[in-house]
Amino acid sequence: MTTAIPGRRVTRLAKVLADVGWWLAIGGIVLALALSFLWPVITGSRYWGVEIHVSIPDETAQHLLLLTSPDTLIARHPSLNGVEGNLRFELFGVRSILLEWIFALPFFAVVVLGLFLARSFLRDVLGRQVFSATNARRLTLLGWLLIGAGVALPLLDFLHSALLIKTAGLEGVPLSLRIWSFGTFVPGILVLVVAAAWRYGVELQQDRDLVV
Repeated sequence: MTTAIPGRRVTRLAKVLADVGWWLAIGGIVLALALSFLWPVITGSRYWGVEIHVSIPDETAQHLLLLTSPDTLIARHPSLNGVEGNLRFELFGVRSILLEWIFALPFFAVVVLGLFLARSFLRDVLGRQVFSATNARRLTLLGWLLIGAGVALPLLDFLHSALLIKTAGLEGVPLSLRIWSFGTFVPGILVLVVAAAWRYGVELQQDRDLVV
C-alpha cells in the first residue's frame, strides 16, 4: 500500500503556480526584449521613457505642501519629511536600450533561476523523491540566491540610477536606496534553515534505507 504524501494538493498547486510563473517570466523577457528594439518601428519615436527613484530633501518637501494645524498642544508645527518620488525622462537610441538591458538582466536571471529551482524541487516532491541530496542542494542554492538578490539588486538599482543621472548631466538629484528592496534577504535565510533541515532528513532517509 502506497502512503500518500501529506500536503500533496498544496504542493501540486505550488507546482502549477511555479510553472505559470516560469512561462510568464520567459515570455515577458522575450516580449520586453523585442519591444525594446521594435519601439522605434511601433511608435515612430527613437525616444523612450525611464523612471528613477529619487528622494526630496526635507527642506524642499516642506515647501511643496505647507501644513497648518490649529492645535497648539498635540499636533504643533506639522511638516512634510521623507518624501520620495520618481524622476521621469526620455532616453535616446540603441545605446541607451543596451544600457538598460545590462542592468535588467541580473533581475531577470534571479527570477528565472529561482523559478527553475522551485519547479525542479516541487517536481521531485510530487514524484515522491522528497528527501534527496539533490533537493537539499536546490534549497541551498535558492536560499543563497535570495540572499544575494536581496543585497545586490538594490545596490545595482542605485548604481543604475546614478549612472543615468550622470549620463543625462543632471545635478542636484538626491538618490535614495530603497530598503524595502532587501525583502528577499530574510526569506533567503529561512530557506537556508529549511535546507539544513532537509539535509538532516536526507541523512535519516539514508539510515532508514540501510536498515531496510
